[in-house]
Amino acid sequence: MIQIAGIPGDCMLSATLRYDLAPIPISFEATIALNRHVQLIPQDGAQIVVNGLDYTIVKHGPQRGGQFIVGDSPAVALPIIAFPTSVLGLAQKRRSAVVRRGANLSEIYRACGASSNMTGDIAIGSFAALVGDTPSFMITRSLPRRRRMRFLAEARFAGGSLARLSGAHG
Repeated sequence: MIQIAGIPGDCMLSATLRYDLAPIPISFEATIALNRHVQLIPQDGAQIVVNGLDYTIVKHGPQRGGQFIVGDSPAVALPIIAFPTSVLGLAQKRRSAVVRRGANLSEIYRACGASSNMTGDIAIGSFAALVGDTPSFMITRSLPRRRRMRFLAEARFAGGSLARLSGAHG
């Protein structure tokens, strides 16, 4: 179950947590019904809390469709995309190059602007994110497919494992 702090369940029209490494390890996509009960500031850079983890809205779309009723008040639908605040730097184009040989993934994450602690670390042979590159795409390219799958299964970030952050149990 996905929960957003401050947003009643009947105002979440859709919600998806994606953890596919592109552009970052986990992202949140939702369509929220905005009405007088929702205090969300629908702008890029706004902070939200999803399943107990801080996220930053990186994109919000135009309000879709006409008005409809949620509960007892008129509402409009607003699509948003948000990234965990602790790894937001991985999705931003580099202003300076990051080049590493024989580094661990956590070292590369920190060098590229992530502030989240990570365990389940794996070695990366070589890595380069040049000026203008988006680090997360370069990280994904530097990992062979089976290592990506292992990373997704084992990685833990501040707030817990990707499985816990997604609301999965087990």
